[in-house]
Amino acid sequence: MSKRKIGLICLVVVFLGLALLQVFTMGGGGVTMQTVVLPSGHMMTLEKVAYGKVLEDGNPLQNRLTKVLPKWAKDRLGIKDPRKLHDGDPALGVWLRFHGPQKDWPRNSRFKIGRDGDGPSGPEHRHSSPREVGADECEIAIAFPVFPRRGEKLKLTLFQSEKGWEPPKAAEFVLANPVNETFPVWKAESLPAIRRTNNLEFELTRLAFGVGWIGAGNPLTMKFEPAREAERVQAVAVFKIREDGKVSKQWGADGVQMQDATGNKQSQQNWGRINGYDTPGYFWSPTLWRDTGGMRFKFEMTRNPDAGFSTNEMIVLKDVPVPAKTNVTLLNIVTNRLGHTVHIHALLGVHAKYRPTPSQRINASSEPELYVEVKPPLLDKQLDLISVVDDEGRDGRSSGSIRSRPSGTYHLRLKYHNEAKTVDITLAVHRSHYVEYVVEPEILKPVPKPAK
Repeated sequence: MSKRKIGLICLVVVFLGLALLQVFTMGGGGVTMQTVVLPSGHMMTLEKVAYGKVLEDGNPLQNRLTKVLPKWAKDRLGIKDPRKLHDGDPALGVWLRFHGPQKDWPRNSRFKIGRDGDGPSGPEHRHSSPREVGADECEIAIAFPVFPRRGEKLKLTLFQSEKGWEPPKAAEFVLANPVNETFPVWKAESLPAIRRTNNLEFELTRLAFGVGWIGAGNPLTMKFEPAREAERVQAVAVFKIREDGKVSKQWGADGVQMQDATGNKQSQQNWGRINGYDTPGYFWSPTLWRDTGGMRFKFEMTRNPDAGFSTNEMIVLKDVPVPAKTNVTLLNIVTNRLGHTVHIHALLGVHAKYRPTPSQRINASSEPELYVEVKPPLLDKQLDLISVVDDEGRDGRSSGSIRSRPSGTYHLRLKYHNEAKTVDITLAVHRSHYVEYVVEPEILKPVPKPAK
């Protein structure tokens, strides 16, 4: 027998030995396998938990051996390199197996991870298409870059239904927290807390996690009521803002970056701004989990559309023809504001299709959209739609926007009279102010859903 064959046999024995060792002891990552029955009757198994910068499918020891095997050996054994789930900052990886065909997996399926007593906070991960791995078997692999790093145990919850905005809880798994580190504790400041910049004063008066759905409302009168079970939960912050010593209604929060002392970070932009009051508010979801001590909140403060803007901030488009449904009014206007090139491509009619480049296609929504690109991106500034006036002097309005600040693309949605022939559109590029607080958020615990 040749040395090559002997070497191959030894590799096979070692490879199978490691694989069998894992099969007959525990799931990957040292997690005890858990199987639950879903409301559909299908079984689901938690198979593996891992933590690190690189997360891969399969047995960790088996993966290491696979990487050192020569290509001829892997080809002979039919071994494939492991599929990479995550490569970047340290993250938590979870692998589950759905014992059923892919078609039976509800598309409205969401996972959340937390700790007992945290409530349904934290970002959610949607999973609509598990990966088929065999006959009537599917794998679900999730990387959690953000998860509670304090505490010995974590709880993974699956919310699942065929339809509905907030699906009910379908299953829970308990897993050991693989992070074994000592983290600092940030000292929290008491509220109200004031930050001053130039002639502006931003006073944070209240910040709470676990608030139920409030929609837009007056922060003076809205109640900080806890979310009910299976209801979307939010954070709410309320401010008092003064300009030159006087209460101002021209400013408000338009984004927040959250960070805890363990390294978790989460950002929200353009979510729930409440304007026009002496105490403007901002609400957002999801939040981070509560942490020991204070958490850092960095709010982006911007002017409201009805505030005053200087001529070097505004862009006025006169007599823009209103496109018919599915049509496009090409503008191709290029100008400069505050050191940024603003390219106003087109006004898109309802459900219109537009190609800025041969390889790029944009599909408009059920409302007209002004498509704009800004270079370099406005990372510390805002681009807002200020006013819309048609040829008969009737006011239109903004209907929200979809924006990607890192890429500098904006879909500014607007409404105007259905008999309008042309519209004057005013935009503004303006600077943001950033204020940072280290506070311990007020935690509202969820309340049971009322019985029918």
